[in-house]
Amino acid sequence: MPQSIQPCVRLTDAVKTFSSGTGFVRALDGLSLDVYPGEILAVTGESGCGKSTLLNMIGGMDELTEGRLEVFGRDMTQLSGKERTDYRRLDVGFIFQDYHLVPELSALENVALVAGLVPDALSPRDVLRSVGLEAQAGRFPGELSGGQQQRVAVARALVKRPRLLLADEPTAALDLGSAKEVLSVLVRAIREAPATQDKQAYLILVTHNREITRIADRVVVMKSGRVCDVYPPPEPCRADELEW
Repeated sequence: MPQSIQPCVRLTDAVKTFSSGTGFVRALDGLSLDVYPGEILAVTGESGCGKSTLLNMIGGMDELTEGRLEVFGRDMTQLSGKERTDYRRLDVGFIFQDYHLVPELSALENVALVAGLVPDALSPRDVLRSVGLEAQAGRFPGELSGGQQQRVAVARALVKRPRLLLADEPTAALDLGSAKEVLSVLVRAIREAPATQDKQAYLILVTHNREITRIADRVVVMKSGRVCDVYPPPEPCRADELEW
């Protein structure tokens, strides 16, 4: 990235430890990383390397043990509990492997539920239309395929107009066709987002599938809680061109 572009996320010497039966586990071990506006960053590595922990730190779901995390110029280590909650509510869109939809609510109601949490949400129906699910708006999660449920989850994240999208293995439970559909929606959400100073979105995508990293602008490889490599994908492609 050009030096004139300031990172929207900066982790410096980040450490996160968890207690275990034999002492402490360092899930993040002095990790440093910058993320830039408008970029798609793919984070990969073996199971247990700290990928999901990194996502949880940036998303405000947990706090560092040591080090510094700045997001949008704010020192996240200094936020109060309320400020951290507001950050998650207003600025972050989460997409998980297991969808986390409310089973008693329709697809439209699941998206509208989150839209009601923010002051400048998009139209829930318009967002469902953008992910190709307008015809399924009245169906409940149990009546949808896995790929359709994940697209509802993506719509639920997008309806807030988040500055940051965090996706933790969002295609791990999907077949190839459904995975391509979901990834295409995510890429389009970033590429078509308005490039305004306060709303230019970016995506951090955690995946164990190296093929998926080809849709990213940069690939971060983690090992034992550290960044061991950062590179642009050698053979970049569109989401609909992926094969595995």
